Amino acid sequence: MSITPKLNRFDLSMIVVSLVIGMGIFAAPAEVAKNSSTPLLYFGAWLLGGAVSLCGALTFAEIGARYPTTGGFYKVFSYCFHPAFAFMINWVLVISNAASVAAVALIGAEYINPIIMPQSLQNDAGIKIMTITSVVVLYIINYLGIKMSARTQNVLTLFKIGMILILCAAVFKGNINTTKEVIAYHNNNNISAFGISLVAVFFTYGGYQQTINFGGDIINPKINIPKAIFFGIATVISLYMLINFAYYSVLGISGLQHKTTLAATLAGVLFGAAGYKIVSLLMFVSVLAFVNVNIMANPRVYYAMAEDGILPARFKRVNSQTQVQEFGLSFLLVRCSLSCFLPIRFKPY
Repeated sequence: MSITPKLNRFDLSMIVVSLVIGMGIFAAPAEVAKNSSTPLLYFGAWLLGGAVSLCGALTFAEIGARYPTTGGFYKVFSYCFHPAFAFMINWVLVISNAASVAAVALIGAEYINPIIMPQSLQNDAGIKIMTITSVVVLYIINYLGIKMSARTQNVLTLFKIGMILILCAAVFKGNINTTKEVIAYHNNNNISAFGISLVAVFFTYGGYQQTINFGGDIINPKINIPKAIFFGIATVISLYMLINFAYYSVLGISGLQHKTTLAATLAGVLFGAAGYKIVSLLMFVSVLAFVNVNIMANPRVYYAMAEDGILPARFKRVNSQTQVQEFGLSFLLVRCSLSCFLPIRFKPY
């Protein structure tokens, strides 16, 4: 049974936003500021990173429109070169991506655990229970069908966008610029410092490449894939510039250099003592959106590999009613759950 397109342009746009906006934007600006001694260099890095990422996204949009297929990030390399080469590019999705998803889910549990779990579960066991519960709930949602997965993704992504916009409102509430001096660097070469700052910027803008994995799920892909990717990346760039302006307005460059809990600082300006809970909820929702989009995407890559005989044929079995790869989805759940018991940690930038 082949996959029938069921996702529209808006669904794919929200997928693009979720693939790009993870937790990096709440931490990476501090790294960028440490290598940017002036606001011009700081905002220039984010603008240039956005422009280059837009070009990259449009490149993948063209690829996705010309070759709309399930598991497109694998299929493109398989079609252009060889299945073995495509597997080498995508092997992380089979071998270790479940561990990455579990690691991010653990971070989300660490944020939300102190707020909703009883005191007796404020420990590693409680974090693992919350992590596995979150993954299982998202697994059930995805098992119900691709449209249910997409609706959940839309809600999570819109909530995350709304929370980011609320944090940006801190610029109108007050200014708490730190009195610390700007960090001094031995490297006085602005070009070199600017290049170093782009490392964190490009990492924060990454992820849109995986959008083409949904090529077989998109209605009218030749039109909707390019438009959805453009709209998604344009939304990301706009949100990044807005929240960076809020960071700078509230903290200044020197404050950015010394602060790592940037979102908590903005939330504190707006909500006072309740700011920590607001940020914890935002981080948890960000994690859920990331985990859900990976639960949606990874079985699509399994499907493409199974078509080429790289994986067993059962990975390409699709429920004709729900459009769900039930075996591939369950395989991912088991790997994620087992990975929660490994000593893994993930740095968000």
